[in-house]
Amino acid sequence: MVTPYNSDLTLSQVQQIAPDAFVNNTDAGAQIQAGIFDDREMAQALVDQLQREGVNATIGDR
Repeated sequence: MVTPYNSDLTLSQVQQIAPDAFVNNTDAGAQIQAGIFDDREMAQALVDQLQREGVNATIGDR
């Protein structure tokens, strides 16, 4: 589960819901990775929760 890294404020906002979230620098740019899930429903639940808080979160490919 990822969201674009825009600022430390965004990272802090994500970490309030997913404390282990971290910034991952990729070819597509810096992204916040908030979790890796084997269960897509659990990943979607986290995406939904973050989106309710105004975070542009999506499920990314591994």
